Amino acid sequence: IGKQIPNMVLTGVDGKNYALNDVSAKYTILYIYSLDCPHCQEHAPKMAVFQAKMAAKGVKVFAVSVERDEKKWREFINKYHTQNLLNLIDKNNKIDFVKQYDVLDFPTDFILDANKKIVGKHINPALMEDFLKYLEGK
Repeated sequence: IGKQIPNMVLTGVDGKNYALNDVSAKYTILYIYSLDCPHCQEHAPKMAVFQAKMAAKGVKVFAVSVERDEKKWREFINKYHTQNLLNLIDKNNKIDFVKQYDVLDFPTDFILDANKKIVGKHINPALMEDFLKYLEGK
């Protein structure tokens, strides 16, 4: 908490590259998940609902699969209805999520401010809106 998160450049469903640092948002939720994780499968639709509710308030979800199986990733997006998230995959196999981002379990989420400084981590999707309200009240 309080540290700048390292930038990452990943591929979106449209085939374009997206850099985390280029996301223009008051708050960015970096949501890192595993395709086979039951908790991730449960949380993914909740993240989509959260994004829909919070988009007008300047919140964007940068959703990253740690697996690099594109077909399985696209199936996950369709099955769990997360098309409204910025869905990304590390097609070039350049990111070590454990070493670079301290991701030890799934899902892992980071709440980042506009400058991509970590202001929260491991917040349940059901509590994220309240957490953002808390941050705003500071």
